[in-house]
Amino acid sequence: MSRLQDISLSIQEGNVKKAISLVATALKEKRPPADILRDGLAAGMIEMEKKFNKNEILDSEILIAEFAMKAALHVLESVLQKDTSSFLGTVIIGTLEGDIRETGKNIVSCLMQSQRLKVIDLGTSVSNIRFIEAAIEEKAELIACNAALTIFLPQMKAIVQAEAQTDIREKTKVLFSGAPVTEWFCKTIEADLYAPDPVQAAEIAAEHCRKLGAK
Repeated sequence: MSRLQDISLSIQEGNVKKAISLVATALKEKRPPADILRDGLAAGMIEMEKKFNKNEILDSEILIAEFAMKAALHVLESVLQKDTSSFLGTVIIGTLEGDIRETGKNIVSCLMQSQRLKVIDLGTSVSNIRFIEAAIEEKAELIACNAALTIFLPQMKAIVQAEAQTDIREKTKVLFSGAPVTEWFCKTIEADLYAPDPVQAAEIAAEHCRKLGAK
């Protein structure tokens, strides 16, 4: 079994000490931080989310896995932040107002960082105005949100409407993803970008920023 698979398993087990140790070892072995993020930390959380959605694990188990992932991610942060010139762009991320479940957000955040994006994580239950304020403060290229339940879809529309009332609409685009989110829905609310899953959300965000950089 490879080192990255070991990291993924440690996340699934919720073994904080093991996850931290394995990530530190992987860095000493000169493994790219992006690979550790994508194939280790994010891969482990994606597996846990799949099991959770199939009712194979308890809510507490996925929370423990998230704790392990965050602890291991902390080891990587100093390495990821060393060369800010290598960032393709900045993404503001957070859960929608009223949503306190952050598994989807954390997976997307992890994958985006593996794509050389600077991610500003606002946490959970973020107001529409706070998303806009953060985008202005950070001069972000994207605001990204993931919805796990249909009850949060109106919040996505509210973000688009709130942004339309500012002068950052042309510069800062919105990217939405999540199980209840569809391309048709994104078009009806005039969202800029849609992603069917976390992996594609990261890839679409990176490609968008890459195109902006090429202009």
